[in-house]
Amino acid sequence: MGGAVPAGQVWDGRWQVAGAQGEIRALGATGLRQCPDWRGLGLPRHVLEVTPGIWQGDSLIAAPCAGFGAATALCVPGFHAFLLSH
Repeated sequence: MGGAVPAGQVWDGRWQVAGAQGEIRALGATGLRQCPDWRGLGLPRHVLEVTPGIWQGDSLIAAPCAGFGAATALCVPGFHAFLLSH
């Protein structure tokens, strides 16, 4: 997992997050506990914990992949290109 980066930069070499200010770092178990509707998405806990969260200090602002907050996240350069590169 990648280290923290300011919002607007690519995180973990693949995630571009928009729509919130703060620091992008892994959602983790602490962040996921703050996302009340994550189970309804049908994604496993271990998958969501490694997706981006937007943080201001210890406060979770948004977790796009877990359906929390107003931010969006895109995988860049795109999943198809990622597969072709490996």
